[in-house]
Amino acid sequence: FTQALLYVPFKLAYRIADERIRVARNAKAPVIYVISHQSRFEPALMLSLLPDDTLHILDDASARSPWLEPWRELGRTIAFNAEHVFVSRRLVRVLKGKGRLAVYLPDAVEPDVKSFRLFRAITRIAM
Repeated sequence: FTQALLYVPFKLAYRIADERIRVARNAKAPVIYVISHQSRFEPALMLSLLPDDTLHILDDASARSPWLEPWRELGRTIAFNAEHVFVSRRLVRVLKGKGRLAVYLPDAVEPDVKSFRLFRAITRIAM
């Protein structure tokens, strides 16, 4: 319910069509959603659209976004820092339990090589 309440303002203000996201929501687990974004608004939108049981691994810029404050309280996000690698119990549970994972990559011309390698390692563990 909380997730739907947070989504309504986005849907009304930006006239979002959500037919295609229904296909993604109904995909059987394990699922890894890869979101390439250009603004700090898009991660907040995807947090509203993807299923409640999805764990969201945010890039450093998105993790600091004020748009994400309501979702931080739901405990569904992990900030991903390539310089300080840590193992989260939630992340391990999702990867081992064949859950849903959303990975956010900034839409940069040249992605940070170190961050990209770590994201790729997470994907390999999940598969």
